[in-house]
Amino acid sequence: MQKGQIFKIHSDFYYVESEGNTFECKLREVIKKQKQKVYVGDYVEFEDGAIVKILPRENYITRPTVANVDQVIIISAVKEPELSFLQLNRYIAFAKYHNLKTVLCFNKNDLSDDDKTIEKFFVIY
Repeated sequence: MQKGQIFKIHSDFYYVESEGNTFECKLREVIKKQKQKVYVGDYVEFEDGAIVKILPRENYITRPTVANVDQVIIISAVKEPELSFLQLNRYIAFAKYHNLKTVLCFNKNDLSDDDKTIEKFFVIY
């Protein structure tokens, strides 16, 4: 029995990474009958191309539906398009609600008219 993490789901196939190798797996009927949800990011036990057990999740989010998220990186342009504080605050609130470590990344600062724009963001966030 091997352990791995699902990194892709396509149709009825689950792609599992384990020890640097990729395995194409299917769900065992027992898991299907239990109607257990399986997400990208889930840790699983598998053998002979079949997932036999879904291991407990640390967390999961619904949009996009992924499990065992370590951190969220929010990337936003300062200009072109103009920074939307409303949207940025929604993303931050979503991450905070799910207790996820959050990193903010601002790009296109060179397009800003004000050289101190990025410093203002550091004061706010």
